[in-house]
Amino acid sequence: MFETLTTRDFGTLRSVSALFEYPKWASAYWFCFEGGIVQIGVEPETDQIQLTYPNQIDPLSVDMSQLDPFAYSIGSRMTWKWLFSNQNGYVDGVQIAFRSPGTGEQSLQFVAAGSMILLGKVEEIPFDSFGSAE
Repeated sequence: MFETLTTRDFGTLRSVSALFEYPKWASAYWFCFEGGIVQIGVEPETDQIQLTYPNQIDPLSVDMSQLDPFAYSIGSRMTWKWLFSNQNGYVDGVQIAFRSPGTGEQSLQFVAAGSMILLGKVEEIPFDSFGSAE
C-alpha cells in the first residue's frame, strides 16, 4: 500500500477529485498524476486509511482541482509522504507534501474518522510569532 506511494514516480499532479457521501467530508480522494492515480480512502471494517492505485476515478466524484487547498498543488510533484498510526496501532492518516517550482511546498493531511476523511493543511508557524524568548 504505502510502498508504491514512496517508490513510484507519479510525475506532476493534474487533478484532484473527491467523493462526498457526507455533507462536509469526503470518503475518498483521487489524485490524478501524469503517471497514474493515487486514491486515498478508508477501509470500512477497520476505519484505517487505504491507499490504492486504480485506473480511473469514481464517476460520482467531484473535481476539486480549482479549490483550496488543491489548486495550489496542481502541477506539483509529491516530495514527502508520511503514514500516521494512532495509539492503538491503526494506520489512520497519511500526509503528502507537494512541491512546485515557483509555488513552494504544501503538505496536506488525510485522517480517517469513522468512514470519512478529515482534510488538513499543515502550515509552518514561525518562531517569531511566539514572541521573544527573553
